[in-house]
Amino acid sequence: MTDLEIIKRHLSSYIADLDNLKKHKNVTIETVKRDTDLLWIIERGLYLLIQNLFDMLAHIVSADFNETWDSYTEID
Repeated sequence: MTDLEIIKRHLSSYIADLDNLKKHKNVTIETVKRDTDLLWIIERGLYLLIQNLFDMLAHIVSADFNETWDSYTEID
């Protein structure tokens, strides 16, 4: 069974990271090319968003797999 608290925690983190990343939505590619610190901030923000998505999906898939696996083992 999926633990909703874990999903809520990742979703909350995702939303917070997305809000931080939105601060840089009007940055041009020229600015990013000149400012490596800004590039790092944007890359790090994107990395955190992707990581939270993967963590949520992994949790959902593993919970589903465990339920499916448990139903197979109950047959034996």
